[in-house]
Amino acid sequence: MSLSALNEFSLDFFSLKGKTAIVTGGNSGLGQAFAMALAKAGANVFIPTVVEEKGETRQLIESQGVKVAFMTVDITEKGAPAQVIAQCLETFGSVDILVNNAGICKLNKVLDFGRSDWDPMININLTAAFELSYEAAKKNSIDRFRKYADIHGVFTLPLPAAVVKLQSTEQVSSVLAFLNSNRINCVPRTGASATEGGLETVVENSVVLDGSGLNKIVDIDIENMQATAQCGVPLEVLEDALRAKGYTTGHSPQSKPLAQMGGLVATRSIGQFSTLYGAIEDMVVGLEAVFPDGSITRIKNVPRRAAGPDIRHVIIGNEGALCYITEVTVKIFKYMPENNLFYGYILDNMKTGFNILREVMVEGYRPSIARLYDAEDGTQHFTHFADGKCVLIFMAEGSKRLAEATGAGIEEIVARHPECKKVDSKLIETWFNNLNWGPDKVAAERVQILKTGNMGFTTEVSGSWSCINEIYHNVIERIRTEFPHAGDITMLGGHSSHSYINGTNMYFVYDYNVVDCKPEEEIDKYHNPLNKIIVEETIRLGGSMVHHHGIGKHRVHWSRLEHGTAWPIMQGLKDQSALRSRLFYLRIDKGISMHAEPVRMDDLPLNRFHLRIAGLTFGAHLTDGYVLGVIGFALVMITPQMGLTPLQEGLVGSSALFGLFLGSLVLGWISDHIGRQKIFNFSFVLITLASFLQFFVSNVEQLIVLRVLIGIGLGGDYSVGHTMLAEFSPRKHRGVLLGAFSLVWTLGYVLASLIGHQLVESGPEAWRWLLASAALPALLITLLRWGTPESPRWLLRQGRVSEAHQIVRRCFGEHVVIGDEIAPVLCLPGDPVVCDLYLAAVHYRAAGNAGWPDRQPAAEYGAGGGRDCGPCADASLFKARLPDWRFSGAVFQPYRAGAGAGATRHHHPATVLCFYPDHFGGEQPGRRAAGGKLPDRYSLAGGGICDLDEPPGFGNQYRPAADGAGVRRGAKHHAVA
Repeated sequence: MSLSALNEFSLDFFSLKGKTAIVTGGNSGLGQAFAMALAKAGANVFIPTVVEEKGETRQLIESQGVKVAFMTVDITEKGAPAQVIAQCLETFGSVDILVNNAGICKLNKVLDFGRSDWDPMININLTAAFELSYEAAKKNSIDRFRKYADIHGVFTLPLPAAVVKLQSTEQVSSVLAFLNSNRINCVPRTGASATEGGLETVVENSVVLDGSGLNKIVDIDIENMQATAQCGVPLEVLEDALRAKGYTTGHSPQSKPLAQMGGLVATRSIGQFSTLYGAIEDMVVGLEAVFPDGSITRIKNVPRRAAGPDIRHVIIGNEGALCYITEVTVKIFKYMPENNLFYGYILDNMKTGFNILREVMVEGYRPSIARLYDAEDGTQHFTHFADGKCVLIFMAEGSKRLAEATGAGIEEIVARHPECKKVDSKLIETWFNNLNWGPDKVAAERVQILKTGNMGFTTEVSGSWSCINEIYHNVIERIRTEFPHAGDITMLGGHSSHSYINGTNMYFVYDYNVVDCKPEEEIDKYHNPLNKIIVEETIRLGGSMVHHHGIGKHRVHWSRLEHGTAWPIMQGLKDQSALRSRLFYLRIDKGISMHAEPVRMDDLPLNRFHLRIAGLTFGAHLTDGYVLGVIGFALVMITPQMGLTPLQEGLVGSSALFGLFLGSLVLGWISDHIGRQKIFNFSFVLITLASFLQFFVSNVEQLIVLRVLIGIGLGGDYSVGHTMLAEFSPRKHRGVLLGAFSLVWTLGYVLASLIGHQLVESGPEAWRWLLASAALPALLITLLRWGTPESPRWLLRQGRVSEAHQIVRRCFGEHVVIGDEIAPVLCLPGDPVVCDLYLAAVHYRAAGNAGWPDRQPAAEYGAGGGRDCGPCADASLFKARLPDWRFSGAVFQPYRAGAGAGATRHHHPATVLCFYPDHFGGEQPGRRAAGGKLPDRYSLAGGGICDLDEPPGFGNQYRPAADGAGVRRGAKHHAVA
């Protein structure tokens, strides 16, 4: 095709500047014409071809001021379409347009036309076109937030079922109404330049509603100084149209070449000139939006009104959770760039910079730009003059008099701080003119990340003048000292870029090398933990966790802390039937499924998974009761065989309890750092091995060590098991589940009593079988626990958000959300160490095989209903203090005496039977009513008087009376029916 013919075929009626087009077979014929036309419209062109490029096509395309790249490839070969898309992304960073131009047509006589003619036609004309379209669509259906995984072709979240291109408000209305009536999730989308996970389709079969087709500038109203544009109009297009007339929106985020009007309003965005012009919420005059039921709402354009709350601010910043913004009207201002004045200074510290910013704002000056960079971030931007110093820059604009007055005021204020040194204003102007990020910079970043493995993120917060300096220094210090991969960070700094009379914002900027990490793991290993530190420290010091990027899905977990007592109002917006939505784009309460409203984990009914976790947790209590029960019978045989002294006998009996106390402290603390699941499994592996090895002991020291190890496993499991159960179980059933372990412990103790009574007279070596038998239930529980998922609430605390949601979806279904994502649910009040101490103290028994002389009250713990206290099956009120780690040999006398053995066999089954009305009955009338009115379980036991022979020296102990109060008794205790 001739050059003149190519020039006549043009797409110059619209701009494709910054876009990338793939044209298969684009170096000859019709494909060359397509490639040339796209180049004239401003698109870079990528051409896969089997025909060698001789230079003609390159020359034609590059003459249009765009870039072109060629790839010699047969697109019909296996895997070739994916390679084409990957190569285009590596070269240009995006795939925006795909022209499946390549094709062939075989001609032959009808009866001579065979598979050799048919197959190539199908492979090129259909199969290759389909596979290229599929690979391109996949890349354009995912969010750029996970850019490291995306660059490597990995995306772990479900892809959308469809992307719907919308062309009018009426189409938005009809599509939303259809999706809403069929309970299908959707994700609103315009420019896709958001940085907080805007397009993460966390729910299967979601639909993306792409509004970039609504791209008309509706009106530029000079008289009323306002402009109206549809949601898909790029800000840069609107700004260019206004500047051509001598006006500006005043809105200039760094994403201006990418961002579109609907998304800018939906995310409550801000521009680089906000100190003068304000943020998007200050600019919006009126808007049009479509709600999930298809209703179209129009807020008229007026300067101000006081007719109730300002509905604009319900829609601005809703991030797609409430409605789809289709049109916006914004203020416009006179554009006078010829009056711009730039100022730059270097200084020693951020504190001085914050003070200067405050003085400028308090004295009433409104520069369009007021920025403060720390030394790290400043070096990255101003290598030619920063020299390891902080950098302070200003720009004054507007009319000549206004700009000059603002500049003079800034210079006067800075002069009060002689430590600040002025730099050439041309350096600041040059920097500013190259600040924005367009498609070319995004593409270049992708290429650089792929080559080096180094990438960067920003997290922006805000705070009052009184706390912003502390927020800055504390966050930097915490990251350097707490982030486990701090050695991989290559740059850590920040800057302030938007100031107000009462405070400013703070961007934290961090670059890091991705080391020993799969692409899909990068976000949880690096970005989310860093983001977590920044957000937590900011909220703790009274700042806001997000200034203008929006909460997205990656900061939503702290929304309750951010809003405090105002959170119910936010929740109420979602709960109103008129606003009820299937939208979940950056939604407040997470995504939902196609067939159900979102249900929080806390509000689920009890299901099989809950019962499985409860059963596996209760297995520890069953084993604990069994382990502590059999030792009394075993000592009857061990003592004469090994010739144990009373001290050794006491150490054997108490060693498991010592280990239990130690395990609760240590393994509980470790689980907060490495995860619940690992300790949940490890504890019972330890119990199983140590129980089995008891069979082979040859001396008392070995037995004591093994019993300590068993106790460590049990203690760790108590600490972690309760937490796992609490973090998984529904709120309504949590109390019953956590309190029921007393029953299970007693069952284990009863089982030990029955087996021990049978084996105690079986022979001198029967104790080995008795002790080793604890390995059987422990092994069974170990095997059943394998595959238990990690606690999603623990994962959230670590910033591993995507893993947490995957577990919730797998265990409970697509419609379930975590809900309470601020902090993990603890089974007991207080911090983890206190909880572990408390749990450990609880398990020192007042039972016949676990008592200590001179025990004094130090802790009380009530579980479940009525007056049953935790796992202490023999005491209605449990009192304990740290023991002196010895048992009197006489403690085990009940197991030798017939009366004592009978008491064991009768008392514990009675306890089990009476536990049900006592514990579960308390759920109906309430804890207080149950505790005060239900008869004590001992009075329900029946069967007359249970004799509990007590050994000598056991009299000064707390024992339950009929009314449940602790009283001191003598050598004989009677529980009267």
